[in-house]
Amino acid sequence: MKTKPALELSDARRIAAAAQQEALENGWKESVAACDDGGNVTCRAR
Repeated sequence: MKTKPALELSDARRIAAAAQQEALENGWKESVAACDDGGNVTCRAR
């Protein structure tokens, strides 16, 4: 069986943290979600 690279929870949390920091710097109020290649939410932050 072949395998493919996938995001781990720690990767998704780093992505969400970077997005939250960008929003904070720009004064944006938003929710952030990191999804896997199937569209399933891996990590969500508000």
